Amino acid sequence: MSKSYIKISKPYIEEIDSEVRLCSDLDIAEKKYKQFFSVDKKYGKYLVDDRADAFFVSLFMFAMKNGMDIISEAPITKKLLWQIKNYLMPMIVSNIDKYQMINIMADGTEKILECEGAVVTGWTGGVDSMYTLMKSMQSETFKLTHLFIANNGALEDADNRKLLNLLVEKAKNTVAKKFGLEVIGINSNIQDIVDETFRSRDTVRHPACILALQKLFKVYLESSSYEFRRFSFIDDDASIYELASLNLLETDNTTIYSAYGSTSRIQKIIELSNFEFAYKYLYPCIHPGKKNCGKCGKCIRTEVALYALGKLDKFAEAFDVKEFYKNKELYIAQVLANRQVLHYGEVGQMLQIKNVEIPENSYKLARIMKAAKKVVDEKKEELISMKKNLSVIIPAYNAEKYLKQAIDSVKRQNWNGNVEIIVIDDGSNDDTLKIANEHADIVLTQERKGAASARNQGIEKASGDMILFLDSDDILTEGSLENLYVPFLKNEKLMISFSKAEDFISPEIPDEEKKKLKPREQPYGGVLPGCSLMKKDIFNEIGIFEENFKSAETVSWLIKLREERIPSENIEYVTLKRRLHLNNTGRVNKKEEIKNYADIIRRRMKKR
Repeated sequence: MSKSYIKISKPYIEEIDSEVRLCSDLDIAEKKYKQFFSVDKKYGKYLVDDRADAFFVSLFMFAMKNGMDIISEAPITKKLLWQIKNYLMPMIVSNIDKYQMINIMADGTEKILECEGAVVTGWTGGVDSMYTLMKSMQSETFKLTHLFIANNGALEDADNRKLLNLLVEKAKNTVAKKFGLEVIGINSNIQDIVDETFRSRDTVRHPACILALQKLFKVYLESSSYEFRRFSFIDDDASIYELASLNLLETDNTTIYSAYGSTSRIQKIIELSNFEFAYKYLYPCIHPGKKNCGKCGKCIRTEVALYALGKLDKFAEAFDVKEFYKNKELYIAQVLANRQVLHYGEVGQMLQIKNVEIPENSYKLARIMKAAKKVVDEKKEELISMKKNLSVIIPAYNAEKYLKQAIDSVKRQNWNGNVEIIVIDDGSNDDTLKIANEHADIVLTQERKGAASARNQGIEKASGDMILFLDSDDILTEGSLENLYVPFLKNEKLMISFSKAEDFISPEIPDEEKKKLKPREQPYGGVLPGCSLMKKDIFNEIGIFEENFKSAETVSWLIKLREERIPSENIEYVTLKRRLHLNNTGRVNKKEEIKNYADIIRRRMKKR
């Protein structure tokens, strides 16, 4: 047995309020966790507690990557155990260098479970899941009976549990009502236990949820994201080799298929352009909401494809078609500039095949985008050799509700170098310090002195070449650090980069209280924490933060930045989701904030 191991206890059932949980106590490298799969009470009777299949499937690739053997106190379906040991593990190890063979110590069971015989697929409303819905509802072989939506790393929001409930209710009131299906929400804490990118684990995370409910699901159709001909072994995208892996995760009770991978994404869109239900409910967007954002890569690719087909106007209830036509040149340019990327390339081919007249300005914009990308690509080797270290400084006062979400948003980022997360507890009287000690790299404490003092203490302790500040109730968006760092690759003299923020109302706030909050409709700049990346040397140039202000402390520092003409650059990316709640410092201390602004302006004017 290898030096470290994962031990899975016998599964057991817990009832909590209106939910039923399938649980197992885990020992991972001598740390204790309780993993669970939770469903509405209505479905509790289908949870499988006589075997550890769901827990084993959710963990074995993590174990392989970290060289950990697996010990299971409960049996695992003999077929599943055999397939993973003798086929799936050797296949992954032979093709992806980062994995290694491990020992699995568990008894096998051949007991067949009674099953309701349901046919299920995952539901997002995107192109792939919408296509699976359309085709399977036409099928006599595997006609859908259920849809499932899972919080297993697939959702990224301030409150994923609440988002799951909202998505389930939305699906019940739309697709389920239209086609007579049941919708089941599955909540799991696997992402909190093993912090891996969902994209690298989606083809085990979803089957794990299905195997937790083997008494209900006879057939699971996983909507394929790639054509089968694109098959390859890539560590950070498990979907591209799911054709070989998914069937090896099935049991005697539940069969798993990679669904409709023989059809390209573009062909799916062509067929969906004649599917009336999709006109209103197609939802490729990466952001949860009532309507597609129209700005993310998935939205743009889908809209441009529908435009090329001459069908976009039919989807006016799903997309803001007027906004598309207003920015058509820019969106087409984005497709042209990224044609080397698979799904963009397919859309680009469609523009050609359909003889779409492309505006000259789209070509110009595409050339600019390509040139910018070329600069970044040329600097990649330099970036790799530089390996800049980053310190993320988070002041926290009574932040127990939101602190872990802020820290997790940092841990999900890509950064070439070491990242240290420094939390400064500013005299909290709740569990802020406990949470910081569990999840941050460095924890500092002080009596209640305010955010400016906390940031200064963090600067003093920071070992990174680069500094990013983040408020304890806010969230970095995906790719924030990479986007903020790009300007430094183009300008060695640059000291600080600025981006934009986007407001969101904290989901746990009662509806009546939400009415008092007024989020800005468009992304905006002028925010320091979470929207700026700076060299640590900048503090030698203009000093640290003034500590005599309880709010507006960053304004004084930013004014000094401008007065000293410190080299800076603005980017158009949104790198911060800024939480609005009833205890925001600027809202609670509004009068004091205005007074501080006035004091700052008076002092700067006197210096002139």
